[in-house]
Amino acid sequence: MSLLDYHGLTLLAILLGFFSLIIEIKRGFYIEDIKFQPLYLYLFFIIIGSLSLIWSYNFDVSLERLLHLLGNFFIGWIVVGTAYRQTHYKLNIKYSAVIYLLGLLSTLALIIFQTVSNYLNIDYFEIFQQTTKTSSFLSVTNPTATVLAVLAMPGCLLIWRGVSAPIAITVLLITAIIIFLSQSLAAIAGFIFSFLLTLAVLSAGKKIIRFITLGIMLFVLTLPAIIFLNNTPFTYMREQLSSHNVNLPLSSIHRTYIYDFVLQNISDKPLLGWGIGVSRSLPGSQEKIAELNRELLPLHPHNSIFEVWVELGLVGALALTVLIFFIMIRIVRIVKEQAATAVLFGSASAYIVIGLTSYSIWSSWWIATAILSTGIWTALLAERKTPPVIK
Repeated sequence: MSLLDYHGLTLLAILLGFFSLIIEIKRGFYIEDIKFQPLYLYLFFIIIGSLSLIWSYNFDVSLERLLHLLGNFFIGWIVVGTAYRQTHYKLNIKYSAVIYLLGLLSTLALIIFQTVSNYLNIDYFEIFQQTTKTSSFLSVTNPTATVLAVLAMPGCLLIWRGVSAPIAITVLLITAIIIFLSQSLAAIAGFIFSFLLTLAVLSAGKKIIRFITLGIMLFVLTLPAIIFLNNTPFTYMREQLSSHNVNLPLSSIHRTYIYDFVLQNISDKPLLGWGIGVSRSLPGSQEKIAELNRELLPLHPHNSIFEVWVELGLVGALALTVLIFFIMIRIVRIVKEQAATAVLFGSASAYIVIGLTSYSIWSSWWIATAILSTGIWTALLAERKTPPVIK
């Protein structure tokens, strides 16, 4: 579904959760059997957002966002919960790997086709491009490339175990090439971090996960402090690069304006923020940038940390750090085998890195990406109560 419209990931998560729940009900279980700690922490996140309705700059926008997030929570609760139940059953690794490989190859084929079409300046299907209000063109497959970056390393391990090592390595190399050709800086950064952190855990062991997680948590809590160095730090950075003849892409230049604007609003309400989901409605957000002929904040801050800070303040940032901590620790606890732990940690890190430069942290399709990834890899790579079946 995400090949035609990445928003289809949300519908895919809903359908997967529905059918998985029906199957589990037929097998016989109670609702309380569905347990997954980080999801309950995510619910705590929603509660904090609910409290922000009291002081929200735009009550209607915040309420609408909260309803979407509550729906995401129930979808995730069912998908991940039923996925964890699968660890009680036998797993045919070869069958699972082949199914995943077929889906992945079709995705790669579409991106290759779109890339070649763009290179040759041929527009075969209108669906490959979408026009924005600023008459610029954005590749529909760029979001698909970011999803690939999140799935790449765990998928490689699954194919390695279920099919063969040479095919797994080949597919990983092709995936890497496609991600780099996608021209999505977020996908490229996510893939690189995922690959490097996977290697780090494989070489240094699980203990390194705690140190890296601590670094991520500190980064979340201290990033807005950059404003104490300069009132407009990202504009200053851009000007310094320009003075050294380093020309940034138009999208990166736009982000420097966005980040400085968001930082100013964070400094105005640092403790509780402006209210969940209101970034787009902040005063002055729709003013035009003369240099770029674009709105100052057209959709969202394009940085998940800044988005949480500006909307929920320090309280929200603390909740985010706790959520990150429990997710990473959960990976260590439910996945005993080091290779699986390494790729899952790399995948989670890729998701975080991509969120630093693209997409809203509250986007339903981006949350669905996390839900589907967690569900798939919990079912296939978590420690099983019964041994896997290899045919």
